[in-house]
Amino acid sequence: MLQKSSALMSKLIERVTGLTNVNITGMDSWLQTIIMSLERLNTQQQSRWVGVMSEIDA
Repeated sequence: MLQKSSALMSKLIERVTGLTNVNITGMDSWLQTIIMSLERLNTQQQSRWVGVMSEIDA
């Protein structure tokens, strides 16, 4: 389950940020990776991130 979730999160980060081969191991690094990724985004990319996350949450 964790392996599958990790792969999905990697795909999500790649789709939103364009970053590939993001290594995610465990929940803590998911959060850290997301925060680091968001910090590097411009405003347009941040809007896309919010849009994608709200689609997933819906």
